[in-house]
Amino acid sequence: MCKIMEDMRNEAAREAVRKTTKENARRLLKLGKIKIDEVSDRFPDLLDSDIKELEKLCS
Repeated sequence: MCKIMEDMRNEAAREAVRKTTKENARRLLKLGKIKIDEVSDRFPDLLDSDIKELEKLCS
């Protein structure tokens, strides 16, 4: 049972980091500090689906 709870906690922590990273990337894109093609290099923790979502927001 402890292993399941630990896995759930770790997954929640990873998701929180990914959400924060995605928001940071969105802000930098909005400010023009980076371009959409730089996102995957600068934010390697983001999933392809996250990058596609950001790309739609920038279009």
